[in-house]
Amino acid sequence: MLQSRGMDICETSMSRLEGQTRQVQDYELPVIADALGVSVEWLLSDEET
Repeated sequence: MLQSRGMDICETSMSRLEGQTRQVQDYELPVIADALGVSVEWLLSDEET
């Protein structure tokens, strides 16, 4: 889903993101937010809903 939105990411990098062993780069945030259907602000907040 991220690659279809223009974010070139390999399986290893994605796994490291999911496992929280790799930091998200600032340019990746808008793509991830779009894929999840949330705002960048929400991703960066501590809200649960």
